[in-house]
Amino acid sequence: MELAIFKQETCPPEIREQISALVQAEWPPISSSGEVSFRDTEWPLCRPADGLVSVALLEQGLVLSHAAVPRADAVIHHKKLTACGISCMITRMGYRDRGYGAMVFKAAGKFMETSGADLGIFTCDQALRHFYERAGWHAALDIYLVGGTKEKPFSSAEMGKLTLLRFFTDRAEEARADFTAGPMFLELGEGKLW
Repeated sequence: MELAIFKQETCPPEIREQISALVQAEWPPISSSGEVSFRDTEWPLCRPADGLVSVALLEQGLVLSHAAVPRADAVIHHKKLTACGISCMITRMGYRDRGYGAMVFKAAGKFMETSGADLGIFTCDQALRHFYERAGWHAALDIYLVGGTKEKPFSSAEMGKLTLLRFFTDRAEEARADFTAGPMFLELGEGKLW
């Protein structure tokens, strides 16, 4: 097995196709009429795409597990920090419950920590809280992410998602007191959230 990190813009086509298929199978796109629409998954997987990477666990060219690591400016209480997140975290059916997701998540966290980002932040379903906390992340119970755009904000609070945080730099540590309650804004594109 091999842990690989690819910039999504230069990801090999055979890896990209597998990641897209895994993401589409887990989260089929919904059309504006509310029907599942099986079209090609958008690539790159997240917005903004600048610096976006995929962390993948491979076995003889087969993608077993994947996480996208997007990057954006985050604003909380009028302070701007550079943030990385986790998106499209998935393990191939038939390979789950073997620790592969944890391996990919830890590698993604290490990548974030060394990337120059001030902090890591993302949302997840409440049921996954302990998985992420075991890897050193902290639940921020009173903070919610607002993605989307300024014109069309998209709030994690409305979806019942839990926000997870990890501070990487002194600058982020100095701002820790601001991470008490309320929204954190990430302009990610319409309908997008980490």
